[in-house]
Amino acid sequence: MKKIAFLIAFLVAATALFSQTLHWNPVSSTTSGSMVLIAKIQVNGVDQESDQLELGVFCGDECRGACIAHLFTYVQPNYHMVDPMVYGDVGDMFTFKLYDHAIGQELVLDSPDALAFDENGEGNPMDPLILNFTDSVTEEYTVTALANPAEGGAVTGTGSYPEGETCTLTATANVGYYFYSWTKDGVVVSYGPDYTFTVTESGIYIANFIQFNYTVSVAVAPPDGGTALGGGVFPHGSTATVGVILNPHYSLECWSLNGEIVSEDPVFSFEVTGNCMLVAHLSFFDDIEENDDSALLVYPNPTPDRVIVSGEGIRAVNIYDVTGKLVMAKGYDHADRVEVDLDHLNPGVYFMSIALKGSVVNKTIIKE
Repeated sequence: MKKIAFLIAFLVAATALFSQTLHWNPVSSTTSGSMVLIAKIQVNGVDQESDQLELGVFCGDECRGACIAHLFTYVQPNYHMVDPMVYGDVGDMFTFKLYDHAIGQELVLDSPDALAFDENGEGNPMDPLILNFTDSVTEEYTVTALANPAEGGAVTGTGSYPEGETCTLTATANVGYYFYSWTKDGVVVSYGPDYTFTVTESGIYIANFIQFNYTVSVAVAPPDGGTALGGGVFPHGSTATVGVILNPHYSLECWSLNGEIVSEDPVFSFEVTGNCMLVAHLSFFDDIEENDDSALLVYPNPTPDRVIVSGEGIRAVNIYDVTGKLVMAKGYDHADRVEVDLDHLNPGVYFMSIALKGSVVNKTIIKE
């Protein structure tokens, strides 16, 4: 009875094949045997009642059988089945694919379990083999890209990705910063700003940016006219403040920044955006006017705690920090010598304004 059923199925299948065009072309020349497969197609456990589905039977990459589903009218109830002639030999294992002629494309589904070649065939119209195709379940992973520090730059690529998909993260540094590396869980994964990888898990990727540091150099011209203060290394965008301690018989004409005159004030503050050279341009003079700073002594300078101010008619001593903020003020009754306590001030550069009889003298002091 089983062979009779196979024969009937084969005749029906042959009729169907001659009346429709197959998507796959089975190969028989490499094999010596054949089997008839009678099967019902399901997708996610649901019978597919369609005459547009084609079953392809494969051994490796080679198609060994193909058949478009058709209605079996001699079984009750009537339903669509496939009954391809499958070519093979003992030991061959077959996998399956589905093609939908209604939309003209192969369906992306997980194949049923592989089937071994059996010359007696598989399934019959009353008890067909069930070939259940299922939707491919792809794991979704979350990729998060962050900038460190946040103001260092911008990143792209954050999102959800199916497992196995390619993700590209891109880091763009802001002005004053440069990109250094991508890290994940503290481990460097790339030193390039564009990082491409295959997604296999969720993860947080950090784009590390480093702020540029610039050197501010200071000098006086001529060199024996005094001492310039305030040079050093500064982060991009920070404020630098420079000043000058004048030697006797010298006065400040101006400050130049990279050769361009920028200020005539003794103290000059500016935003650091690159390496630069500040020069205090000084003038020498011989004449000494009454109550000028040549008659005034401020010592010791630098000092760890106090200074002595010696001169005629000292009426007041005001001290400013490099930002111009008044940090100390004292009045005197035309003294000739005063001691100024600096113990409460932090180490640094300060500017002292000394009011004398009929004039004001400015001095720069250094608190150690």
